[in-house]
Amino acid sequence: MLTKIKTFFSSEEHQTPLVYAWLFFLCFLSYGILIPLLGFYWDDLPILFQYKTFGAAGFPEFLASDRPFSAWNFMLTTSLFGFNPLGYHLLAFGLRFLSVILFHQIFRTVWPEHAKTAALAASIFAVYPGFHQQPIALIYCHHFSVLCLFLLSVWLMLKNARREKFNWPAALISWLAALGMFSIENFATLELIRPVLLWFTLKPVRHSLKDTFKAVLKHWLPYLAIFGAFLAWRVFIFKFPTYEPDLLAGYTASPISTLAALLARIPRDFYMVTAGAWLLSFELPVISDFGTSATYLFWGLVGTALLVSIAVIALIQPDKQASPSNPRKPHIEILITGMLLFLLAASIVWVLEMPLEIEFAWDRMTLAFIPGVALFAAVIYALTRKSGILVNLLFSLLICSAVGGHFENGMRFKRDWENMQALFWQMSWRMPYLQSGTTVLGSDIGVDYYSDNSLTAPLNLMYAPDNQSYDLDYVFYYSDVRVGTRLPALEKDLPIHQPYRSFSFSGSTNQVIAIRYDPPACLQVMDRVYANSISLPNLSEMQVDELKLTGLSLIQSDPASQPLAEIFGDPPEADWCYYFEKADLARQLGDYETAVSLGEEAMQKGFTPRAASEWLPFLESNIRLQNWERVESIAQEIRQAEGNYLNGLCTSLERLAQDETVPDRDKLVEYMQAYNCP
Repeated sequence: MLTKIKTFFSSEEHQTPLVYAWLFFLCFLSYGILIPLLGFYWDDLPILFQYKTFGAAGFPEFLASDRPFSAWNFMLTTSLFGFNPLGYHLLAFGLRFLSVILFHQIFRTVWPEHAKTAALAASIFAVYPGFHQQPIALIYCHHFSVLCLFLLSVWLMLKNARREKFNWPAALISWLAALGMFSIENFATLELIRPVLLWFTLKPVRHSLKDTFKAVLKHWLPYLAIFGAFLAWRVFIFKFPTYEPDLLAGYTASPISTLAALLARIPRDFYMVTAGAWLLSFELPVISDFGTSATYLFWGLVGTALLVSIAVIALIQPDKQASPSNPRKPHIEILITGMLLFLLAASIVWVLEMPLEIEFAWDRMTLAFIPGVALFAAVIYALTRKSGILVNLLFSLLICSAVGGHFENGMRFKRDWENMQALFWQMSWRMPYLQSGTTVLGSDIGVDYYSDNSLTAPLNLMYAPDNQSYDLDYVFYYSDVRVGTRLPALEKDLPIHQPYRSFSFSGSTNQVIAIRYDPPACLQVMDRVYANSISLPNLSEMQVDELKLTGLSLIQSDPASQPLAEIFGDPPEADWCYYFEKADLARQLGDYETAVSLGEEAMQKGFTPRAASEWLPFLESNIRLQNWERVESIAQEIRQAEGNYLNGLCTSLERLAQDETVPDRDKLVEYMQAYNCP
């Protein structure tokens, strides 16, 4: 049976489909499993906000400040998929797979006799574990579109160079695809690999170095002209609206120290995008953090990837042996190409002095390094292929570890999407109406893949869905990001002005709501009275300063708002946080009967707080209605909870004991004495 399978796949016509099926399978295991459960992240949300406000026609102005030629991509994708995350994720998956196939085709064109090396390099390209932002699908449809255009352009150029008769339609498509660098600059410097690839492609079939040089120059000149035009536009006309070329400025001021820092950085960055990226993928999930089902699925995917890769790699035919008369040394050529690709990808990062880290959000810079890393893997195979099964096992282990890393990463994004949705549903329950001009302020907000710019979009779509102007009604601020920049200090009477691409917000620190969100605990509106540094233990110093700015009068019950249905869908089933947020609002508004009723309903359904401080609205409401049996049971729950929640209980009792509107205040004094309150 095994012999028949090996014989069947030994022919060239079956080898290529086998390799492509394997590469698709690896992409599916890495990026496809969780697609139905993923949503929108990071800069996806501002894009959707612009689309909801001004439609696809608004993108040229929205993106004019930093990427004026990228509007076409977002106009196309938003027109196709609107607010449906599934469409963007499927497109991003398809583009990722297409980039793998194009890379494989380029490799086979330059080194046609090295089919197995090409397949293994493409597998590393497919599962590279250093780039973690695949789930940010709407944004990275743009990146992968441009990457595919670049790879398509290179492939068509090389195919044309090998033809005896020049193919003008292919050349025209290739030239047009090369214009993709104007849309996004991440891959622009990779353009300079073209003459190297042309040289390695043409040298074996040319009679002399002079003929090779002429042919390379002939085929490269149109692309060099396009690249020159891009540089002239980007450096001298459009210049640097976001990141400045700090390396050049540093070299002008202090050349020796700048060069020394750069030379020290090169090996660190090389390690970071190669071995460092893979070592992180070997971190195994812990059931207590990752969940039982997710952990079992993780091991299932890893095991499947390992076994399938071992089998497929064994079925792929070895590279053809070079004849003794052929002086070509492909592993040297591949190494040279890989090193140059690394330096070209790194040049943008180094010139702009940007961090290169395998962590959000700087791991986005690793995307341009993937072709070079794949070629380094090809060199490893070329040098160790005589070891047979050992090198096959090595690549299978690298592949399955990356598949596992991508699944862990996807689960983090899945849970963050759920936490972000919960944040806005809880905001809608706690703050049904929020006065226009309000800044929502927070730090250590419990979402990882959303900036405050990200959250500003759904905030405005929830509370001002019909606003068709460039003036934002609301803004979301992370204090730990904004204090010292857009926000001079956490003090009253300070203006707030926040540009938001083509939009802007104007407000002041006199109109602020400070929140704390640390899931699975519920959202808390922080203020001096109800949710302060005593009732909410372990607040940071910054959070203590934030809560002093809260104006609860900015929150009203009518008219009620909800998160935009096109993004957030239908309201979730009521859970503890639903009852807590509604009761906290009712307490603020003095509707204690409603708060008590919500608490009783929640307890009847078996819901319990995620943090003991969430008992306090029910405690106060029952005190005011003299439901002493319930007061005592709630107090007992707070006293037994882990964490320093007793102070919150005592402070609430003391505050209410001093409130003349509260009946039977002597009872509260007795409780304070019984609970040993200070």
